[in-house]
Amino acid sequence: MSEKFPDLPKHKMSVLTETGALFSLGIQLMQLLSDNKSDFSKLTGILGLYYQIANDYRNFCRHEVTSELLVLDI
Repeated sequence: MSEKFPDLPKHKMSVLTETGALFSLGIQLMQLLSDNKSDFSKLTGILGLYYQIANDYRNFCRHEVTSELLVLDI
């Protein structure tokens, strides 16, 4: 199986525009009912990046365990 992984800058940009955008949406919705109109874009980008790295790591570990089980079953 040959998977092609994006390089780090491309991956980081996709994380900021996808996962970070979801965190940003949540904050923007809360700000609709708040007097606080601060810019939290840097924070949401960091949260999105942290979440995505943790999620990718979990998927990677799960893939390794699955691969090991498949080898043992043969």
